[in-house]
Amino acid sequence: RLEYLFPYGVRVHDAKLVAHDPKGRAFNLLTADEIELKLARLPILPGPLVIERLIITSPAVHLIETEDGLVGRGITKKADQPVEQRKQKLSEMFELRKVAVSNAQLIYDDQTVAGSVPLAWRNLSLDLNTTPQSSASYAFDVNAGDQSHAMLSAKCAFDIDQLLLQIASCAVKVNVDPTSPESPIPGELQRVLREYQVKGAIAVEVKGDLPLADPK
Repeated sequence: RLEYLFPYGVRVHDAKLVAHDPKGRAFNLLTADEIELKLARLPILPGPLVIERLIITSPAVHLIETEDGLVGRGITKKADQPVEQRKQKLSEMFELRKVAVSNAQLIYDDQTVAGSVPLAWRNLSLDLNTTPQSSASYAFDVNAGDQSHAMLSAKCAFDIDQLLLQIASCAVKVNVDPTSPESPIPGELQRVLREYQVKGAIAVEVKGDLPLADPK
């Protein structure tokens, strides 16, 4: 359901992006209860597209990794199509004023790791500062989880031109149980912990820079 917001906004209700698993069964790749997008000015005016508000309520992402790659990755672009080089910097194309995500969940089912269960993070929230640190750099906080299952708290900045994620601080605390139907940790680590029937709590603190343009 689509709703127009005067003068430069739109709100979408009950959005779904549907893909198909290796057996041809449809599944929801992405859902959201509500997405609100509001521009600060008429988009045909000179200068970057200024996004005044982007509010996403209760989004859910479900990713399935198989031996052939990530399911649904070709939903918008054929695998053999070349990636076009950007002629403009992203900071010259748009500017963000407010981005908020609430009650999000991410489920990553890595079927390439035998014996693993889906990685799941729930109750994710993201709050982007209303004022960018520069034309290309934005600071934001991320929080997720609950006390009984897993907790994540991070302060980060992201440079949209260099695709550089700067993690000032990130603390993760998870509870590990080899009998649980899902886990907040990746499949490779799950396999080791399940093999030795490890049960208890794990705490990790990290910081550093992650170049998303070349993550390897």
